[in-house]
Amino acid sequence: MQYFAEDFDPQEYESLTDFSGNENVTLMCHNETKKLIIRKTINGINMELYKQLVNVRHRNLVQIMGLKGTELNCYTYEEYINGETLAEILGNGPISEEKAVHWIRQLCEAVRFLHEQSSIIIHRDIKPSNIMLSFDGIIKLIDFDASKEFTPNQQRDTELIGTPYYAAPEQYGFASSDPRTDVYAIGILFHE
Repeated sequence: MQYFAEDFDPQEYESLTDFSGNENVTLMCHNETKKLIIRKTINGINMELYKQLVNVRHRNLVQIMGLKGTELNCYTYEEYINGETLAEILGNGPISEEKAVHWIRQLCEAVRFLHEQSSIIIHRDIKPSNIMLSFDGIIKLIDFDASKEFTPNQQRDTELIGTPYYAAPEQYGFASSDPRTDVYAIGILFHE
């Protein structure tokens, strides 16, 4: 199974190297334009959700350009973001309140956009390592591996998922994740 954005053809890209020492992430380069992208090898993802994400475009969300599933692996093709994760930035010490507010506003815009989709998308893993600041100052929410489509009237999540400290209580089997799950994580992140 494969699904690509209309303007994307993975055959036009050449693999360069494993990225950041992670064998599941490969940096790729367009043969003519030299535009960089990332190919991730992921097992057990929600293919239908990723198909929806291929058609989602927002300046504060990593662009998913396609996915390809084989019998052995699933590959996603994603925008390369030249920048640092928020975890790396916070590791260098405190940031100003002004920057924090500016970055959280951008993150809220991205999450609001996900929550306004016809099939509401809940990220479910908002944390510093899943937020990048590009070198041109744009916040990007990345890593949709824990995401799901919101199902009204669902009593509990079928899978316990999320990162301790950032995950809302319902992610531990007490209820079903809904858009408030992401709002909770943003609140924890802003406090941090």
